[in-house]
Amino acid sequence: MNNQKQKIAIFGASGSIGQALCAHYQKQSDVYAFTRNDFDIDESGLVKILLDDFNEGSVLQAANKFDNDFFDKIIVSIGILHNEDFMPEKRIEEISSDQFLETLRINTLIPTLIAKSFYKKLKK
Repeated sequence: MNNQKQKIAIFGASGSIGQALCAHYQKQSDVYAFTRNDFDIDESGLVKILLDDFNEGSVLQAANKFDNDFFDKIIVSIGILHNEDFMPEKRIEEISSDQFLETLRINTLIPTLIAKSFYKKLKK
């Protein structure tokens, strides 16, 4: 039986969900925590990978640091409902194109860029 630890990539590791996933998986796996923001966590069994931004270039650059078939699981916990600049809309009049596009970028485009750059890194 193979007792080798699984290698888990967690994107958005500094958020609440990401930190909970890191804490859960690092008990039995080697966790690679991808984040824009540093965060406090027990770092045993965990490697933090800080990215300037989750743009296409930085995601691809991070992916190129790993061999193909490296990760057993890749988890994306990146998402936004609101931030310090905007709150969720409650009425149609509150919709802003800038806010809408930023929400789409974070919730849709970034996970797609991660999939594009990392799918070959996932074990088959």
